Amino acid sequence: MPAIGSRHPSNLSTASILRIASNSTFECSQAKGPSVLDFCQMIPRIAWSAFFGRTLAAVCVFLLVNAAEAAPFKAISADDQTAAMRRGMNVMDADPVWGGSPAWFEVKHFRLLRDAGFDTVRINLHVFSHMDASGRIAVSWLKTLDKYIRAALDDGFTVVLDVHDNISCDKDIENCATKLQLAWDQIASRYKDESNKLLFELLNEPFGKLTPEIWNVLSRSLLKVVRRSNPN
Repeated sequence: MPAIGSRHPSNLSTASILRIASNSTFECSQAKGPSVLDFCQMIPRIAWSAFFGRTLAAVCVFLLVNAAEAAPFKAISADDQTAAMRRGMNVMDADPVWGGSPAWFEVKHFRLLRDAGFDTVRINLHVFSHMDASGRIAVSWLKTLDKYIRAALDDGFTVVLDVHDNISCDKDIENCATKLQLAWDQIASRYKDESNKLLFELLNEPFGKLTPEIWNVLSRSLLKVVRRSNPN
């Protein structure tokens, strides 16, 4: 996957940007309206043969899943990558779903953003608090990330994974550097076979003691970690 710096979508609230993009008064927090149609509802209803309808659904699911798994990574230029990102939104910062509680931002909300005209989502990750003493990321946390990445990609988004632990880095830069290397080794390896629609943002912007100079040094070292499993 490509690794990028700290250029990111707007920090405006979801509700505010949705109103601008859709020219309506809809707010994400009021998302009680039509939900995202599941796949079965997209299969044409064939009154004369329920069996044929079920068979068609099964075949379509098989083709979609296998096409997604077979799609190879294709390197593209930074200019083309940026052009494809277009309008973006930050999501899931401090969302309780990371700890196993009910989500503020649910996978169905990706469709609301897509319908409002957004092309990119930047998933804010506070991974340090989900690593054990050896630096291993919790399996449950990774499975949650899997689910949201898959849903966003399936909705056609460019997805940016942003490690957002820069405040923790301000408190202890040496410990931060170690955790970042361990985290990106696992994350980059896990998603090495995804398409060029999934991007890695190695660390959120400089903050406090995490000066731009230190941030640049960390970014270069993390890029080497990512390149071990993602050479392109």
